Amino acid sequence: MSQTDRRAGDMTATPENGALLDALDALPEGIAVFDAAGRLLFWNSRYVEIYAHPPGFLRVGMAFDAVVRRVAASGRVPDAVGREDEWVAERVRHQGMPDSVFEHRLDDGRWIRVEEKRTRNGLTVGIRVDITDLKRREASFRLLFDSNPVPILVRDRDSFRFLAANDAALKLFGYGRAALLRMEVADLCAAGRSMPMPDGAPWRSLRADGSFVDLLPCSSDFVHAGRPAVITALVDMTELQRGRDDLDRTRAFLDSVIDTIPSIVFAKDMQDGGRYVLFNRAGELQAAGEFGRMVGRTDADIFPPDVAALLAARDAEVMRSGASCEYEFTTPGRNGSRRTIQTRKVPIAGRPGEPSRYVLGVAEDVTERREMERRLDRAARFDDLTGLPNRSSFAGILGQALAARRAAPQGLALLLIDLDDFRVFNDALGHAVGDALLKAVGERLAAEMRGADGVARLGADEFVVVQSAVGGPADAESLAARLLDSFRRPFPVGGQELMVGATIGIALAPSEAAAEGGADLLLRHAELALQRAKAVSRGTFHAFEPQMDEEARRRRALEQDLRGALERGEFELHYQPQVDLATEAVSGFEALVRWRHPVRGLVDPGAFIAVAEETGLIVPLGAWVLASACAEAASWPVPVRVAVNLSPVQFITPGLPEAVATALAASGLPAARLELEITESVRLIDNDTNLAVLHAFRDAGIQVALDDFGTGFASLSYLRAFPFSKIKVDRSFVAGIGRDEGCLAILRATTRLARDLGMDTIAEGIETPLQFLQLRGLGCAEGQGYLFGRPMPAGEVPALLKAEPRRVG
Repeated sequence: MSQTDRRAGDMTATPENGALLDALDALPEGIAVFDAAGRLLFWNSRYVEIYAHPPGFLRVGMAFDAVVRRVAASGRVPDAVGREDEWVAERVRHQGMPDSVFEHRLDDGRWIRVEEKRTRNGLTVGIRVDITDLKRREASFRLLFDSNPVPILVRDRDSFRFLAANDAALKLFGYGRAALLRMEVADLCAAGRSMPMPDGAPWRSLRADGSFVDLLPCSSDFVHAGRPAVITALVDMTELQRGRDDLDRTRAFLDSVIDTIPSIVFAKDMQDGGRYVLFNRAGELQAAGEFGRMVGRTDADIFPPDVAALLAARDAEVMRSGASCEYEFTTPGRNGSRRTIQTRKVPIAGRPGEPSRYVLGVAEDVTERREMERRLDRAARFDDLTGLPNRSSFAGILGQALAARRAAPQGLALLLIDLDDFRVFNDALGHAVGDALLKAVGERLAAEMRGADGVARLGADEFVVVQSAVGGPADAESLAARLLDSFRRPFPVGGQELMVGATIGIALAPSEAAAEGGADLLLRHAELALQRAKAVSRGTFHAFEPQMDEEARRRRALEQDLRGALERGEFELHYQPQVDLATEAVSGFEALVRWRHPVRGLVDPGAFIAVAEETGLIVPLGAWVLASACAEAASWPVPVRVAVNLSPVQFITPGLPEAVATALAASGLPAARLELEITESVRLIDNDTNLAVLHAFRDAGIQVALDDFGTGFASLSYLRAFPFSKIKVDRSFVAGIGRDEGCLAILRATTRLARDLGMDTIAEGIETPLQFLQLRGLGCAEGQGYLFGRPMPAGEVPALLKAEPRRVG
């Protein structure tokens, strides 16, 4: 495994990604890619070499500002020393631009060009190029330009405005540099502004002092500061002979400038069949291994017939239009490969005033760049774990399917698939096994697709299928049944066979009309159908029904009302008595929250507790319940216990121990009179943080009970993980007394187990004397249910506590 493989983490999960990383390592440029949130995704070896980063300097997931701050702190960039914060801010600003290019110098004297490019999918690709040699060539060019005894002018090719002048030119014309650079060619023409500067013919110009001088201009096109320009050497005709020698040297200088350009620069003589008359050094070096020497040959001598014909057609277009053109083409490369060449061509004349004779071109091999762009585009559209289209790509697929459905008389179905209890695999077997299972699920779903049907992964453990050519609900239900059948076969993962179930929600777009609202509405309908299927029974499918939309609207309205209910004082606590089964005396009360809505009346807890948990409102509501229950219990005439339920969401939210301590301190209630009930939804196995919270409660004297015992998959593991004060037996077992001997056996085993572990038991849902007597006979310590009393308002509790115990048996 290469260093790039290790740095890029699990990006090598597919051969395509491995090939991409090998290509990145082969590039002479340093590459670093950040996601839309500015987190580092990967980088190549050249990127590390340029900055001489030590091992471990970069990590996948590092924020962009953290990376540049570490670079600034390393001292490798002198410009950042002493102004690290300002330098980091500048880099972050550049990175936020769609395209940004700048240069900086390293402490070893090297110059680096930094290019930041934003892709269409939000990725930022950072390119680092060592331009030290280019800087040296620029310095050499500047030295040759400034110190050259021959007057030299540089002008804009189109506007004729001067861009640069050497000292010899300033001395010749008698102007200062700033004054000359505000002028155009016409300002120096002795014959008036209509006379242009000729090339290779005598030109009379006007000096600053009003005198004339006859000059012989020698011009050549080149690029100055990224823009088309013309460089002109001026020879004093009075010193023609000496000037000819200078002219030769100037031409050599211009040739050297062309030869230092790293791109391929060429020229063809179109009056000689398109024969190459110029091919710069960089071009010769790149072409030598492929085609041999280029000058003196034509495209037909070099390239395959189809490529030669394309190039000839482009040349003809340039000559005919008199304008530049830019295009890409592919040509055979070494070892049977195909190379992509990007080319820009312009027509030029042999002499001023003559028709265009030559085609001047600049070409660049962009094969690796295009391949990298293709790889990055695929990475943005496909899930790197399963290889399936991702959420972003799915939106386009569904949109196209809807558009096709409108054009043809056929239906469309969306099947939203959610894996059942997938979290168990991650928790019990680790994320590596979980990822492998997701990949296996993706492969099996893809294998079940028929015709134009397609599957995508939306994220986590959620997949979606787009089914086309649907004649009616039966077609979608048949596919759903087939998919569920495929989940009944085990998935081979890492030498073991795993079983995981799935639940499916179906949404149909009927063939006779487009689903109003399009893809978003169809997906929302599938989500509602999936929620219904989960509520009814996991491992099944359910199709969307119009009333689900109304139920969702009612749920949203309930959520809106719930958000302000606490501030409006609409919640109240009711208390259900808990009885000592041996003495039949009240031993405590369970605090149960009720919502008295001004319009809806008393809202059932089952209708709003789940909404409160999903929205996070359970946290402030739970804190209120704790504080209110403790305050009211502190005022009871008999010091019995009060039990308060803790939501799993409330339990994992930071600040729960503080909220409990605050409630006890504010009310003055002794900790021993507070009992906190949790369910198995609160993760305890392999979770030291949650266990530490429970131990802190127990150490403070607070009792902790395990609620709904016997209904989950980890009950016994929970009893081993933490010494609960009490086990609360689920009402489903109590209801079976007298009807199901199995329930009685479970209750007998539970009470014996609790007794052996030093825990009490309390049974909920006691409604008949028979249930009471049987439980008491089994040794169950306490009971709760309608036989002893329904939940009552807080004001009725004191009277019940003062009354004599009511005998049941």
